[in-house]
Amino acid sequence: MTDSRLHSRCGLSPEIVRADAGSPTPVRRLSGDGLWLKDDGVYGCYYGGNKLRKLEWLLPAAARGGARVLCTASAAGAAHGLATAAAARRVGITTHVAVVDQPPSPEVDEQMARLRRVATVHHTRTVRRTYLAAPAIFAAAASRHRSRPRIIPAGGSSVRGMLGYVEAGLELAEQVRAGALPCPDRVVLPVGTGGTAAGLATGLHLGGLSATVMGVIINDRPRCDERRLRRLLVQCHRFLRAHGVGMPEGTPHVELRDEWLGAGYGHPTASGTAAVARAAGDDGVSLDPVCSGKAFAAARELAGEANVLFWNTFDARAAEFFPGD
Repeated sequence: MTDSRLHSRCGLSPEIVRADAGSPTPVRRLSGDGLWLKDDGVYGCYYGGNKLRKLEWLLPAAARGGARVLCTASAAGAAHGLATAAAARRVGITTHVAVVDQPPSPEVDEQMARLRRVATVHHTRTVRRTYLAAPAIFAAAASRHRSRPRIIPAGGSSVRGMLGYVEAGLELAEQVRAGALPCPDRVVLPVGTGGTAAGLATGLHLGGLSATVMGVIINDRPRCDERRLRRLLVQCHRFLRAHGVGMPEGTPHVELRDEWLGAGYGHPTASGTAAVARAAGDDGVSLDPVCSGKAFAAARELAGEANVLFWNTFDARAAEFFPGD
């Protein structure tokens, strides 16, 4: 277990532990006026991208609680299920994943093949069926492993999971103070379940940056709305205060935008696909068309109006970490 900025600089209780998965991720200027990149796609020495930041707080809590099995839910092509199962297996914990369908593609098929290698998969197909099947999945996991399952919400968006992005906000504030980049007016990133945006907004506020986190909605089942985001912000604030962190006055700056969603989760858009091609061709950045590509399309549109930091959450290294699929 390692210390964190939240521990050493903000007074977080040592009872809240973290397993450090990676070093600070790089920032650099991209092509286009006022556009910068924070690349969490290369976070850590394992697969997962932004999910690793959450898991380095979630898994120690599970392990200290004696967990032998985890249960979570994930879309078929998403990083969350695979990153969670792979990380849990490294510490001797088994994972059961309820999988929700998304539009088919070769990439989704490859991700499912990887997931089946490291987790027990329950193909529940829809969000509604996942909720209905949850008691049976929990019971099966408990019976098979003779242990009560630990639940990790979809996307890792629990209070402890959000700490990963509170820490990331402090990391960015540190990079701004060191002169690695100017303070952004907006930090643009994709939003699925909301935990990354809520944690990051809290971290930037705690780190003294006035930037607005702009979440580009990429998930409509269910959609992360303003009410859910505010609830996550309140939960995060209360948890930090209850565990020794003095929170500054005011509220974090965060907003949600859905103009780039298109037909829904997992459906590429013309602007997102074009943004993926431009990121690769102009800047050497690998994105995906259904999540990070949509957010990058938004960032490029807004860059002429303000100083914009695009926060990449996509890890393009799945084939490297899971060869043979």
